[in-house]
Amino acid sequence: MSYSDKLKDPRWQKKRLFILERAGWACQCCKDTKSTLHIHHLVYSKGAPWDAPDDTLECLCDGCHDFREHFNTFWQGRSRISTAFCSGFFGLFASAFDGTTDVGVGSGSVGELRDRMLKWHEANKKKDDASEQCGRGADCP
Repeated sequence: MSYSDKLKDPRWQKKRLFILERAGWACQCCKDTKSTLHIHHLVYSKGAPWDAPDDTLECLCDGCHDFREHFNTFWQGRSRISTAFCSGFFGLFASAFDGTTDVGVGSGSVGELRDRMLKWHEANKKKDDASEQCGRGADCP
């Protein structure tokens, strides 16, 4: 059975509905209720998608799901940490090194990390009005 077929399976559909209802049919990161919602696997478990523990699944809107997939790629792996935390962490980390504070970075590994994060952030911003969709305004990934 292909992964696509597994997502059509009634067992996954039941699990998906449970996660959507648990989240109140809203994105668990930005609270959006108008965009398409996805069920995101924080980590993949062995077996079928419907066998994933409930605490490893979260409900995300298009924009936040996109952000999370890019975040996972950037950090080179998946984590049980919620997307809301990852989004907040990324925003705080980037603002700490955005040049508005005098923390003595800009060269060496920390400066390189800052530059890499900012380039990644710019490269992965939605080209449409994603900032309106996700509700985070200028902080939207």
